[in-house]
Amino acid sequence: MIWRLLLISSGFLFTSALTWAQTPGITVPAIQRNLDQLLRQGRELVRRGDLTAALELYQQVAELSPDNGSVFATIGYLHTQQSNWPAALIAYQRAVTLSPKNADFFNALALVQAELGNYLEASGSYNRSLRLNARQVTAYLGLAAIQERLGNPQASLATLGRGLVLNPKSVALHEALGRVWLKTDQPERALDTLIRAAQLAPRNTTIQRLIALSWALKGDTPRAKQLLLNALALNPRDAEIYFQLAKLQETTGDLPGAIRTYELAAQLQPARAYSTLGQLYMQQQNWEQAVLAYRQVIQLEPELAIAHYQLGLALHRQKKNLEAESVLLTARSLYQRQENATGLNQVEQLLNQVKPAPKSKIKPSKKPEPTEPLPYDGY
Repeated sequence: MIWRLLLISSGFLFTSALTWAQTPGITVPAIQRNLDQLLRQGRELVRRGDLTAALELYQQVAELSPDNGSVFATIGYLHTQQSNWPAALIAYQRAVTLSPKNADFFNALALVQAELGNYLEASGSYNRSLRLNARQVTAYLGLAAIQERLGNPQASLATLGRGLVLNPKSVALHEALGRVWLKTDQPERALDTLIRAAQLAPRNTTIQRLIALSWALKGDTPRAKQLLLNALALNPRDAEIYFQLAKLQETTGDLPGAIRTYELAAQLQPARAYSTLGQLYMQQQNWEQAVLAYRQVIQLEPELAIAHYQLGLALHRQKKNLEAESVLLTARSLYQRQENATGLNQVEQLLNQVKPAPKSKIKPSKKPEPTEPLPYDGY
């Protein structure tokens, strides 16, 4: 009910403001006061989470104040919150046209362009943002991510290094730089960067996980394991620590330990944990446990086609082909809806094994008795 009242009052104010704007004798300050009131209502709607009503109100404000870049930036933001990227792009383009010296608007525009896959345009917008505000951490992070995605990690390293010169205490920049060093197989350099980040944020368990990964890549798995256990003591609700620890246990041959850790992770991210457990059991050819794990995944995410396929495969390995066929038909239906040709092809191949083509009922003709060849008579 409160939203209806707010919308009615917003509509009244909007209509009134238009009337006053067209009426001689109404001063500009009076119009501005009503615009301010509309903006306050819009901010309240955003705060309360009614994004649709807020968007309608800000679009009304944009008609009243078509030269206000901040209004169009807010419209762009509201579209991004609803994943309406094309509309957000139009709004932010209008915002930067009206406010060409606002670094934040260019930064937001770049994010939307990247989301739409326009990476070169996004790079240009990030660079424009940095020319306006050379200390903007989010612009360095965004630009570096695009450079890495475009296959240029060296440019990404240079961008992050440039950002750290101006922002030497930025944990986010240290973390991003450490990640790129790891992806380029340089764990020693990653350690140098990440240890500095840990000094800035000693309770940041993401940094601790990355340091552990660096030691693991250097071959010191005992130290990596201890660091992960220390991180768990800091934040036992960080699911990523459990997954990283379980993978470390798995790669070092401690399969019982890995299974126990994945089971702990299931308390935080059950679908992901049971899916990983299912893969582990499949590798061990423990079909019974794999079936149980994938049934858990399907119960949590019934639309996950790969889980149905894996369950069907495990049942087939148990020679439970009737049940396997039913599960695989569900997987096929899901892949068809998703237009996933690769998954569909895998299911069809397995279905052919589960349910081979029926044998022909036509009896083959009796093989004729061999006869002596006729003598050659000049034919």
